[in-house]
Amino acid sequence: MMSKKGSILSNYFYTMCYQVLALLTPLITTPYVARVLGVDGVGQYSYAFSIVNYFSILGALGVNTYGKLKIAESRDDIQKTSKLFWEIFIARCITVAISLCLFAIVYIKMVDYRPILLVLSLNILGVAFDITWFFQGLEQFKMTALSSISVKILNVIAIFLFVKDSDDVLVYSFIMQFTILLGFVILWKNLKKNIVKIDFKDIKLKHHWKKSVVYFIPTLAGTLYSYIDKTMLGTIMGSVSENGYYEEAHKIEQVLLSVVTSLSVVIMPRMAFLFKNSKSGEANNVIKRSVSSTLMLSFAMMVGIMCVANRMVPWFLGKSFERSVLMLYVFSPLLLVSGFKACIGQGILMPLGRQREYNTAVVIGTIFNILANILFITLYGGIGAALTSLLSEIVVVFILLIYAKDYISILDIIKWSYKYIIASLAMAAVVICVDRFVNLSTTIVLIIESLVGMFVYFAVLMLMHDESVINLKNRFSFILRRK
Repeated sequence: MMSKKGSILSNYFYTMCYQVLALLTPLITTPYVARVLGVDGVGQYSYAFSIVNYFSILGALGVNTYGKLKIAESRDDIQKTSKLFWEIFIARCITVAISLCLFAIVYIKMVDYRPILLVLSLNILGVAFDITWFFQGLEQFKMTALSSISVKILNVIAIFLFVKDSDDVLVYSFIMQFTILLGFVILWKNLKKNIVKIDFKDIKLKHHWKKSVVYFIPTLAGTLYSYIDKTMLGTIMGSVSENGYYEEAHKIEQVLLSVVTSLSVVIMPRMAFLFKNSKSGEANNVIKRSVSSTLMLSFAMMVGIMCVANRMVPWFLGKSFERSVLMLYVFSPLLLVSGFKACIGQGILMPLGRQREYNTAVVIGTIFNILANILFITLYGGIGAALTSLLSEIVVVFILLIYAKDYISILDIIKWSYKYIIASLAMAAVVICVDRFVNLSTTIVLIIESLVGMFVYFAVLMLMHDESVINLKNRFSFILRRK
């Protein structure tokens, strides 16, 4: 019998648990890795992985999004769901095999990077075993979250046990990719509870390739946003050091962004179900709640990181990474902009089946990204790459707002944002005062700034009777009463 789907609240809870661990893991490992591997070691990994990741995305061919939506639409019919799973899985294995063959050509040509590229190719192989899309389509986020949490813990332990000096770049690379692969393999033991036997003579693959390609375009563009800058940095600058500075600033921003966008991941299959069944009223309520929650989180994180970056980065990564501070300043607004992008793209357009409009926006943003990178990386190095990422996302969000004008507008965003802007400014004022006048160790000051900043932010929102914070408070109160 197929396992039951979770509620949006429980799915968000488990997804957030994973995202919190994803946030804590770099807090534990990044300072250690940055100091042990050094700027060049981190830069070498960043540059090589940026190349490998293109082939991983090619192998995935948009299945993570396409598969999730198809499973969500058919989840009430276990026979149809089972057939869909095997068709999509087999189709994906074939594209992964093709991607590995193309990767072999690059591997042969890049003589100096062969050892690390060979190790990182585990990432491409892992794409074939990744079935998180299936469980997310069924809205069983607890399963994928618990699996991810387990391997995250293993990842941290392995890094501290086996990464000891600057020559351990290959060891670090293997740990990072093997633990991801292991997490995917663990999920397979839960598969038999959710599918039944099918006749493999009836499976059809061709139409899945054709339809998933539509979702491949934004996935590729997202990869280009995240990795083309690293590839171009290594190529244009001719040094892995700038990649090292950029990698760590980008990593901090991406970890925080994953918390902001986790809600969009959770509501995507639910929105697909609501739109398919013409429940527009409920869908509009979900959109409002998700956008408001995203605004609440992104404003707090964006302003917070701007206030503490100058003190946090040298303390967190070491003084050799001080150049990463400026890059993090530029990256910070991405928490807000990319949060909007996730809400509109994954929460509205994709569930509506309007993938073409989303792809158009992303392609335009990608072209802008590549062209701007050539100019800004040449002039400003990693800081220029960070600026390009921000400008590209702004372009994409502006276009998406035009396409989604029937569901959300700039006026809606402004109306829902003003409380968070006021709370953010109040938080910033307090945090800056603490930073300037509290004369204690860096660790203690950062803890005080974080706790006081969060208290002020949410206290102001409570005083302003913000709906998102009140709902959050009520949910926690309900959970505590049940205990």
